[in-house]
Amino acid sequence: KWFAQTGGGEHHTLFLTSQGQVLSCGRATYGRLGRSGVDCASDEKYSSPKPVTVPTTSPVTLVVGGLSVSACVCKDGSWYAWGSGGEGLLGKGADERDEHSPRKVEGDVHG
Repeated sequence: KWFAQTGGGEHHTLFLTSQGQVLSCGRATYGRLGRSGVDCASDEKYSSPKPVTVPTTSPVTLVVGGLSVSACVCKDGSWYAWGSGGEGLLGKGADERDEHSPRKVEGDVHG
């Protein structure tokens, strides 16, 4: 696998392979890694990049990370976000709960 792009935020890194697969590593706090099998309530470090399951059949074309959030854009124009839900960071309106896995951002996100 070749990495087509990297991104990240505070204490985590995202990788995008040339096949459109997302991987993540770093601290799992707030769910910012978007991976199953990690303890999001602890500050444990996961130093090996492992796959993030994005619930779509459209290839991922872009990954971005913020302070404690992560997001990706797919070829079909859909967006997915995960991590800290505080301050409306995940685009879920008044719902500020953290997301521990990628969740589709609904509504007009095309600007």
